[in-house]
Amino acid sequence: MKRMGLAYVALVVDDIEGVAQTLSGAFGLTKTICPFPGSDSLPVFRIGESAIALAPPGHPCVEGFEKPGVHHIALAVEDLAAAVKALDAAGLPLTARSRPSLGGQPRVGLDPAALAGVRTYFTQPLTLRPSD
Repeated sequence: MKRMGLAYVALVVDDIEGVAQTLSGAFGLTKTICPFPGSDSLPVFRIGESAIALAPPGHPCVEGFEKPGVHHIALAVEDLAAAVKALDAAGLPLTARSRPSLGGQPRVGLDPAALAGVRTYFTQPLTLRPSD
């Protein structure tokens, strides 16, 4: 795989507004409302070249997961098809070949067993524009 970066970290949170206020107020991060295909949009906060995405329990972005905390990391790759080929060539098991992700981008899941139980997805980089 060529150039790769951290696209975002997805958090499951019970109090979206409270956590959003902390990220914007105390941390000075700018909120962007990011669409998620077939469901409610999510607040996303850019931090450097990456982002933090907040999802309520049960949201499709976190596959219906209910427990608050870190749900997954998403690695950004410019060419998702090439990344899938590289993962296949390396013998790494994928859990999903194409699922919706933030901003309408497709994402591909790596079997969590390949990274010590960490849910990891590959997606294209997010384009975040401030919404407030």
